Amino acid sequence: ADPLRLQQVFVNLMNNARQAIEASPGKGKLVIGTQLVDTGDSTPNIQVRFSDNGPGIPSHVMPHIFEPFYTTKTGNGMGLGLPICQQILEKHDGRIWAEENSSSGATLVLELPVVELRPAEDCESADSCGCHPHILVVDDEPEVAHYVGEFLEQEGFKVTTTTGARKALTLLERTKVDLIISDLSMPQMGGKQFWQRVRESKPDLARRIIFSTGDSSGKRSLAFLRSSGC
Repeated sequence: ADPLRLQQVFVNLMNNARQAIEASPGKGKLVIGTQLVDTGDSTPNIQVRFSDNGPGIPSHVMPHIFEPFYTTKTGNGMGLGLPICQQILEKHDGRIWAEENSSSGATLVLELPVVELRPAEDCESADSCGCHPHILVVDDEPEVAHYVGEFLEQEGFKVTTTTGARKALTLLERTKVDLIISDLSMPQMGGKQFWQRVRESKPDLARRIIFSTGDSSGKRSLAFLRSSGC
């Protein structure tokens, strides 16, 4: 599996839930649960469920949520988040769907096949052979940075997390990293300015930045991502 693409799916689904919760009164809640599902084969599938207590998905919207460019969020994105998630999961022999909740809220479920982890061949030292690249995770929301970092560490990467682009730039002055995963929309210094500063000091590293944001389909964000190649 491609851990970075699956991370993109998880972050997109969490951002969707956050946006739904913010549009509802009261205290918001997102519950993420996992379970193994018997497929009748020798190996099971794993299901990951994202359940929020937002306004839910209207019945007339439900059949269209995976259609490209279909959106109910006026001025916020182009309706590509869920279709991209679906495309990534299908490339991993997985699938995604939405369940109708009897009460308020929405539940999105993704399912992937479980495969046996094979050890890397001819890898005497992870550090010497590059089996464990060092990834810097930048996000102004500490819980998101922590989650992404924890996910990547479980995949065997060396991870450093930091909150905010300014702190990341200071860290990069004294720390060598192989890849950066950064939020695009951050206060004080956004992803675009952060990328420009990295490009000035470390042009090679600037080509190894992956941006993730709930507004990745917005016109300005999309134009920047296309022009920068991130």
